[in-house]
Amino acid sequence: MQDADRMAASAANALLKTLEEPTSGSIILISSQPQKLLPTIASRCQAIPFHRLNGSSMVRVLERLGNAEIINDSSIVALAAGSPGQAIAHYDRMRSMPKALLEQLELPPTNALIAMRLAKEIDTMLDFERQLWLLDYLQHRWWRSLSNTNWVEKLEAVKVALLKMASSRLVWEVLFLEKSG
Repeated sequence: MQDADRMAASAANALLKTLEEPTSGSIILISSQPQKLLPTIASRCQAIPFHRLNGSSMVRVLERLGNAEIINDSSIVALAAGSPGQAIAHYDRMRSMPKALLEQLELPPTNALIAMRLAKEIDTMLDFERQLWLLDYLQHRWWRSLSNTNWVEKLEAVKVALLKMASSRLVWEVLFLEKSG
């Protein structure tokens, strides 16, 4: 059960009854905040903490999985935040993106004409999910190359606007024009 700490009181009490009278099998509770579990439930469970991997462990795991090339892309490694599975997923997502578009977005656009063209390309070439991924990618990429928190905040605002179903082309145009002008 994912987000076990968020279960309703009635569900927690039913689970407690099951834990008190087990038959066979295992129940796995997943929680990012185990301290919020009922103490009576927590006392009947074995905690197995999962932690993000450090850099050298990530390298070993990715090499063992045959994905050593991922290690060379610092933006993908940063997005993965210590998770080899996320690193592979982000790498696959990046490879599904138009290479020319990613190359043009290594840095923010510098003039209005380029900004308008990029906004149109993003709107027409990328579906909603890939646009959201691109925002995460750009946050890491531009933060590392520009060290400017303003970009991180602006890209986060674009994500919020997209999630509220604003016109994606308009949102990208406003972002790029505000910064290029």
